[in-house]
Amino acid sequence: MRRLATLVATTAALLAVAAPALAAPQQLTYTYGPVQLAPFEVDQGIAFTDVPKPNIDGYVTHMQVEVVDAKGVPISPKQVMLHHIVFLNLGEGLNFDHHDWTCSIFTGNDGRTKLPALADRFYAAGEERNVLDLPPGYGYPVKGKDNWILTWMLMNHHPHADKAYIQYKLTYETAPLRPAYMVWLDARNCLSDPVFDVPGGGLPGSTYSQTATWAATQPGRLVAGGGHLHGGGKSITLSEPGCGNRVLFVSRPLYGLPDNAFYHVTPALHEPGPINMSGFVSATGIPVAKGERLQIKADYDDRLPHVRVMGIFGVYFAPDPTVTSPCGALPGDMENRASTAPGRADPPRFAVRLARRPHGRWRALRSGATVRVDDAGYARERIRLKQGAKLRWRFSGSVLHNVTLATGPRGFSSPNLDQDRTFTHRFTVPGTYKLFCTLHPRSMVQVVRVR
Repeated sequence: MRRLATLVATTAALLAVAAPALAAPQQLTYTYGPVQLAPFEVDQGIAFTDVPKPNIDGYVTHMQVEVVDAKGVPISPKQVMLHHIVFLNLGEGLNFDHHDWTCSIFTGNDGRTKLPALADRFYAAGEERNVLDLPPGYGYPVKGKDNWILTWMLMNHHPHADKAYIQYKLTYETAPLRPAYMVWLDARNCLSDPVFDVPGGGLPGSTYSQTATWAATQPGRLVAGGGHLHGGGKSITLSEPGCGNRVLFVSRPLYGLPDNAFYHVTPALHEPGPINMSGFVSATGIPVAKGERLQIKADYDDRLPHVRVMGIFGVYFAPDPTVTSPCGALPGDMENRASTAPGRADPPRFAVRLARRPHGRWRALRSGATVRVDDAGYARERIRLKQGAKLRWRFSGSVLHNVTLATGPRGFSSPNLDQDRTFTHRFTVPGTYKLFCTLHPRSMVQVVRVR
């Protein structure tokens, strides 16, 4: 599918493109699209070319993103939902002058394709609509001839084809600023599908945690940052394990009230995430010496299952050779940025219902049985098993599919698979497991009853 990129610019934006230099920060608006969506499609797209951006050297100091229609009006998540979006900078041509700060190789959505990390991730947002907002004096550096890459996951919640545009607004400066780069800290880093499963079944108040650690490759200062969690997330903590596990910042979610549109999407293709994640900014910056380790810990509610979730903390790192000692004094100007909108601090309970009823006869299968999965769906949609039995799915199609819990006693999911690759799960807890393919949620559903 050919995606055309269109540039929407205000008078100020047009002047910014034409002028050799800008005396003051400019507010620029760009639009990529349209992105064509099939009925009930979960579109995981990527654009390597034609992603509009400023064509003169400068710095991004503020950036935000939204999904809009052809007139630039935001689209309700009941119609098309932006699950997440990531902006990367490939640099100029094939100079390979950019790199990711935490990965050397990326693994694709298929779990097999390996790509060199020749672009750096510099801005991302999810359902919480994270905003890039650097303190005065700092900016993400951009060359006029740089090439931007755009990746996204959009969900069409309607039985008819639709289209959407990705609109992003940024503040751009050409006056010299201190460079700040995004360091991507992820519990499942270097994967295009960096997800994990929370099994659930714990006592009320129990927590399931995942951690990741990164060692700074050069000295610098953390001048901004914030987390990204999915539904069920409690918090994500940034700390320094080599400094007595000193906590630098705790990014906390804010969930929508019961009348929020996220909770009234039909069909719901996933558990709704937070509407905001708190972040920090500091002009002084948190000092980080070369080799000093940063750790993130993503905490999720473990009383209920939460599948295909993420734990990400993005920090903006400003290189600074004057930072020579680890565990330096924390800055006194750290500002906690959190939404003041009405909401809920604790993750609400939410049941993902299948988009349709599973069809066919009930079949009792023995442990170790195989269910064929092709591009038309699961060969058997109603299955009975005994407690402790294993079930194997063989993905024989040419298109990627997965099997993921919608509701049930314990959470699990498979990777995205194709070409006769298999996935096996042992059902140790009795109950009814309603399953679906998150990439094809309308056509691919299944129910397994374990007794």
